[in-house]
Amino acid sequence: MPRYFLSSDVYWCETNDSVVFLNVPTGKYLAIDKSLLQHLARFVDGWPQGSLSSTDKAESCTPANLDELVAAGLITTKREAGKPASATSARPVEVIPPAGLAELQGVLGVRHRLSFVACAVYVTTMLTLFRLRPLVKRLELARGSAHVHDRQHIDMHHIARLVGAFLRLRPWLYTAKNHCLTDSLTLAIFLRRWGVPATFVMGVATKPFAAHAWVQVTGTVLNDTLENVQAYVPIIAV
Repeated sequence: MPRYFLSSDVYWCETNDSVVFLNVPTGKYLAIDKSLLQHLARFVDGWPQGSLSSTDKAESCTPANLDELVAAGLITTKREAGKPASATSARPVEVIPPAGLAELQGVLGVRHRLSFVACAVYVTTMLTLFRLRPLVKRLELARGSAHVHDRQHIDMHHIARLVGAFLRLRPWLYTAKNHCLTDSLTLAIFLRRWGVPATFVMGVATKPFAAHAWVQVTGTVLNDTLENVQAYVPIIAV
């Protein structure tokens, strides 16, 4: 039996009843019963070990199951086209204080305006022409080359001021309602331009299925409520 790898453009997460895959180039999600997927640790490099015992009656993976995942582009036998199947970790624990967001309401510089417009136009153009993949790769590569930031050394006051500026400028070009993907990508890239280690997060929920996006710095959510994002399991955090 060959060894398999998670495809390089695929991300996954574990919910209460399923394992959900996201194929970034196609933008398609696939949910598979968790009892089946726990057996993937035998075949897929880096897949977390499940807790199945020898008496567990869960269905085991078969070559046909693996072939279906390969055909869907979720796993591959080519090491150079894959990556270890490590899970996404981005647990939100708090939101940015509302008082901090109000501090910049009267202070908007030319740089704020130009940066916002450039980021919004860039994100909208990339999503229209190339979908999500190049934006995720840009954020992933930038995050990988950045220094690890200790939460105690992050200036949340400075970040709150930048988010306040962003929120004031946002109505110029779009509203956040039903545009969480565009909004979160734009905010993440906007903050990165100002040297903030922002993380773009996508999460999913099942029964019924739903997907959502937001931005956080360490565990602080910047453009949503904690109650709302905690309903989703992170599948991408870059």
